[in-house]
Amino acid sequence: MDDYDRLARLIDWLALPAACFILLLLFLFFVVRPFFAYLFNPDRIKALKKLRAAQMKREETAAATVDNEDAEEEFQFTNPPGIREDLQQMSKMAESSPDKAGALIKQWLKKE
Repeated sequence: MDDYDRLARLIDWLALPAACFILLLLFLFFVVRPFFAYLFNPDRIKALKKLRAAQMKREETAAATVDNEDAEEEFQFTNPPGIREDLQQMSKMAESSPDKAGALIKQWLKKE
């Protein structure tokens, strides 16, 4: 009986550490291992590299278009004050009578 009591005390003493060890192993096998397998998957890494390259290319083209727009804004000329009113009058005339506006433009072209 003495051996059985000693064995029972040993099992009681080792039960909690053994259960924690088993839970730790299960956590490693079912959580940590799949996470690292996903994290270092070569297909995933290749896809991320392609995605990053496409994003960099898109950003470069966006930056180039912004630079072109800035350059176009620098070279725009300002109209003299009276020109805007003349343009408005010409657009009203072209809307009201397109035939007369076309004839007027033909006359201007013939003079020059």
